[in-house]
Amino acid sequence: MVVTTPENAEKVESVSDQCPFLERFLLVGGARPGWESFEAAMASAPAKISLDKTRSDDPLMVYFTSGTTAGPKMVLHTYASYGLAHLLTGKYWLDLAPPTFTGTSQTRAGRKLPTAISSAPGTWGPLC
Repeated sequence: MVVTTPENAEKVESVSDQCPFLERFLLVGGARPGWESFEAAMASAPAKISLDKTRSDDPLMVYFTSGTTAGPKMVLHTYASYGLAHLLTGKYWLDLAPPTFTGTSQTRAGRKLPTAISSAPGTWGPLC
């Protein structure tokens, strides 16, 4: 699945034939042939969903290092390591304390920028 804006849909389409695993294309804030409306999908989504049970050592996502000393390398995060990394960054690097929320945002160059705000909703997590 890919979720993007109208400004980036053409970029996705230009490489989608190289990504056979992409099964769903959601467009936020616009309409385009071959794309589903993100807003319509959210409006029709069930209020409750069943989730698979995961273990803390199950793979969650792969990040790429910045490549400052060599080429970028893939780094696997598990369900435990991803949250723990945010907790440690917030507590020891950003000197945050509850009830601050912490998260990261991605730049166009792919660099992660630590971000901290005191009342951010959504996918941001509380610093416990």
